[in-house]
Amino acid sequence: MKFSVVIPCYNAGRWVEEALRSVAEQTHQPHEIIVVDDGSTDDSLDRIKASGVDVRLLHTQRANGAGARNVGIEAATGDWIAFQDADDVWDPCHLERATALLGPSTDVAFLCHFDVIYNQDERTAFPVAPPRPEPASGLSHLDYVDRFNVGPGLYYCHPAVIMNRQRLMDVGLFDTTQIRRHDIDLWLRVIGGQTWSYDPAVSVAFRSGTGGISGHIASREYYYLRAIEKSLDAYRSPAMDKVLTVAVSKALATAFTDGDADDRRRACELAWPHVSVRMWVLFGFARLFPALFRWINLSRRWAFRCLKR
Repeated sequence: MKFSVVIPCYNAGRWVEEALRSVAEQTHQPHEIIVVDDGSTDDSLDRIKASGVDVRLLHTQRANGAGARNVGIEAATGDWIAFQDADDVWDPCHLERATALLGPSTDVAFLCHFDVIYNQDERTAFPVAPPRPEPASGLSHLDYVDRFNVGPGLYYCHPAVIMNRQRLMDVGLFDTTQIRRHDIDLWLRVIGGQTWSYDPAVSVAFRSGTGGISGHIASREYYYLRAIEKSLDAYRSPAMDKVLTVAVSKALATAFTDGDADDRRRACELAWPHVSVRMWVLFGFARLFPALFRWINLSRRWAFRCLKR
């Protein structure tokens, strides 16, 4: 198996050397390492060169994560794309464990469990336990959706994911109009109608709190709903209906509580065809009295936080 490692980098000079070394030290060596510098203005390029790791360095200008990754995928010559971010870390066994599961199978993708690096350098276990106790191959796309409704769920994390390059090309790569949640959007399209592998062993760690595009909660939930809606036809099932209901509720609630008028408008346009009678009443009230709905929801959040203390 030939793994092309694709790493987008934007102003990650503080971490990129560690990320590159973790890829270079794999027990199953990658076929190539492709770094796509997305117009960094810090010392990222100097740090990449100082790492001593042999990389193919490509350049984009603020294509953002989805666009930069697409450039790397298109340039790749391996048959598998292993995603890594410039501020995250692989354990030495990551590609070896993926090979053990993918090699004997006809699966198109691999996902493993992961740790989190908080406060820049404090690595700790992800607070949700692995949803499957043993490594498994031949999982269906509905196996993935089922886990959204039976906690703990399966969580997508870029450095934990490997995908078949031809399958990526067939589904059209990342959707660059999917400003947020382009990761889960692509994952759903890749495994739709296919099988995939899961490894509950931790072999990667992603760094939390380094910035990025996921902080705007109303926008984040809108694009999550958009990703779910785009895959509805391929995932029709009672489990997906539950996922959709939750996504609709979150998109509308955060738009009216945390968003502005544009957030509310686009959330309603996307979500309204899928609302239940109960949600029609609740968010119909929110549309008529947005300021009052926001005040009530913020008050409920504040009360909940106080009760947790």
